[in-house]
Formats: sequence, structure tokens, C-alpha cells
Amino acid sequence: MADYHMGWDEVYSRLESMVEPGKRYWGIPRGGQYVAAATGQAATDIGDADYIIDDIYDSGATSGKYAHHGKPVLFLIDKRKAEDKGKGWVKFPWEQESVQDFEDDVRRIIQRIDSDPNREGLRETPRRVAKALTELTTQEPFTPTVFDASGYDQMIVESRIPFYSLCEHHMLPFFGDAHIGYIPDKKIIGVSKLIRCVSFYSHGLHTQEYLTGNIADYLEEALRPVGIGVILTARHLCQEMRGVKSRGEMSTSALLGAFRSPEAKEEFLNLCKKN
Repeated sequence: MADYHMGWDEVYSRLESMVEPGKRYWGIPRGGQYVAAATGQAATDIGDADYIIDDIYDSGATSGKYAHHGKPVLFLIDKRKAEDKGKGWVKFPWEQESVQDFEDDVRRIIQRIDSDPNREGLRETPRRVAKALTELTTQEPFTPTVFDASGYDQMIVESRIPFYSLCEHHMLPFFGDAHIGYIPDKKIIGVSKLIRCVSFYSHGLHTQEYLTGNIADYLEEALRPVGIGVILTARHLCQEMRGVKSRGEMSTSALLGAFRSPEAKEEFLNLCKKN
């Protein structure tokens, strides 16, 4: 499916039918912030907004994080609607404009830390770093493929799913393995979607605790299982390269439903170790 390129004319045309005079719009970072600004009625604080606005509704995972604010959410592109459903990867006009800004920001950082920022080895570094950080923080939407459990009610475990992420405190990598287990009620999920779920949530700036909880909460919402468990084990380069400069491995867990019982917890841990 070909990419869909949206111009500023279409942005303003779509906003004409969405924006209400006198109302305030708070944009979901990052794309929604451009849309909010284009309304001319942007709110700096979400509490002051009448509406939350975003650039696109695809899987719904991003906008779902803001549902607890209890405000209506609007989308410039909404793939649930017939007119937008067939669009491929959407490229908004601000995305091209922001690339050069990003590279300039990286160039300024290099000027701070290197005495010769124009030497040959650094000439293309701003472009490479901007591209790498964009890749590492861009969540690729996915659809959770689920199937009828057909009466299966025993534990399902997928272990040693590799992940890479960036810590939100120092923007240095942390990486390791994810282990996911659940006891289905009525639905099971395609095994590759567990891997995609870990990949989706690991793209961005996180703490390991926050990442673990996000994965568990998403799968609990998608499957409504009897119980679910997520364990992440990871090395943190912000610990190994700076500060105490000591290697270690951190483990975090999120146990929901039946997985809080000692028996299910023990079975889950044993299956993870066996694998």
C-alpha cells in the first residue's frame, strides 16, 4: 500500500469541519501538538482543554493512554472511518519540516562535546543520529490478532523476547528479555503479536517499570484473560557507563489476576526458567 502524503491545504480543510470557535485543543505528543497548533486554539495544559486532538487514529494504543482524562478525542486521520481506512502510511507536512530541525539540534550537541565538529567523521553524524533516534522512539502500530481459545484454559508462556529501549532519565539504552504468560478466558493471541507488543512499547523513552506495566495493561485489555504475567530482565547502560559504572541485571514484573496467586506465580516462573 502506497504512502499517503498530506499537504497543509488538506490539514486546514479537515480542521474546518472539526474545530469549534472558542474551544481549546490539547495535542497528544508529538503529532497531535502540530494539529493543535494548526487549530489556532491550542491549550498548553490538558486540564484547560475542551478536546484532546491527535494526528491519526490507527491502533488506538496512543490515544487510549489519555482516555482517563474524560475529554473527547479528535483525529485528523481516523482509520476507523471509511474515507480514511484505505490510506497507507500517512506522511504529514510537519514531519519533513522537523527532520532538518532535528539534525540541527544534534549538530549543536556535537558542537558542545567535540572540539572539531566539522571533521569528516562527524559531517553526517547529525543525520544518522536523528534517523536512529527517530527509529528507536517511533512506535509501529500493530493489530492484535486474537482467536477463540476453544476451551483451552491452561497457562501459555512466551519467553526470552529480546527488546531494546531508551531510559527516560539519561536517554541511554537498556535492553534484555521479556517473558510473557497468560491464562486465557475466551481469547488467545497470535504468538508473533506478543513480540510486536513488546517491540511497540519498548520504542520510546521509558523506565523499565513503566514499560513492564504498559505491556501487561495492553494485553489485559486486548485479551481479558484469567490472569497475566510480564517479567522484564535488562541491563542498563546508564548504570554501566556512568554513575556507579557497575554491570548488573534488573528484573521487573507485572502480575495481574490469577497470576497473583502463589501457584500460578510459581508455574510461570518455572516455565520461564525452563525455556
